[in-house]
Amino acid sequence: MEDLSLKAIEKYQLILQKDPKSQIFAPLAEAYLKKGWVEEAFKTVTKGIENHPQLTGGYLVLGKVNIARQDFPSAEEALRRACQISPENIAAHRLLAQIGNLKKDYQSALRYYKKVLFLSPEDSEAIKMTQKLEAISAADYPDEVFQLVRLNASTSSGEATERQGTTAPYSSTKERLLSLFDAFLIRQDLERAQQTLAEIEETFGKSRETEKRSQYLFGKITNSRLAKGEKRLKFLKSLRMSLT
Repeated sequence: MEDLSLKAIEKYQLILQKDPKSQIFAPLAEAYLKKGWVEEAFKTVTKGIENHPQLTGGYLVLGKVNIARQDFPSAEEALRRACQISPENIAAHRLLAQIGNLKKDYQSALRYYKKVLFLSPEDSEAIKMTQKLEAISAADYPDEVFQLVRLNASTSSGEATERQGTTAPYSSTKERLLSLFDAFLIRQDLERAQQTLAEIEETFGKSRETEKRSQYLFGKITNSRLAKGEKRLKFLKSLRMSLT
């Protein structure tokens, strides 16, 4: 295995020497990183991105390299750039979630693991980590934190709204409500999940985030063994009405 990795590095180096603008810089930098040659990897990927500023793979490798250098702000910047270029790149969201864990920023980690689940609902690692992080994030907030705070007519969407002496951005309120929905879903409390989703859509309107949750929730309810007979039919009818 050692010989194979060195041969790969030599091969990539030759290609890059012949064509300094080759995209091979990304796998070469990753090969350096696997060997533990972090600074060589950093120099290679940084120079390569100068020639290929729209290459998602380059920013992914740069993110990994900066994680190895324990430069988390730079790693996050590179990975967010990867997400801008390729919004459905699972690897970038997963790495951002891992950075959240390393920084003990569990809200950030939870947010990115959820994005992984949106893109890959059966992802076992994301499912496991979402369940774990919910226990120390959204699931532990007091109920009033998740209550909707409507903006006053004189308050713009970019301003903060006060409630019970606490100031919180409007967008943060929506994000916390979405986290509460996810917590209910994981606990199989489908009725409260549906109620929370309906409140979000009523106040903030429908969005890609709520549409995906609506579809997933409807599938959960359809296959659920918790709702039976007349109660099940009534619940499904209520859900369909809220989603239309």
